[in-house]
Amino acid sequence: MWKKFLNNIHTFLLLLAMLNIGYGAFLLSEICGYMITGLMLFMLAVYIDKTK
Repeated sequence: MWKKFLNNIHTFLLLLAMLNIGYGAFLLSEICGYMITGLMLFMLAVYIDKTK
């Protein structure tokens, strides 16, 4: 179990970074938060599509 987690730790760190960026954007303003969250989800979808 730990080996699988350690092999995918970059994915876990990416999700944590996206969570922190989204939280920080929502602290600035609600509109900014939704825009940043949408852009991050779009970039994540493109990344997932290219890695498959």
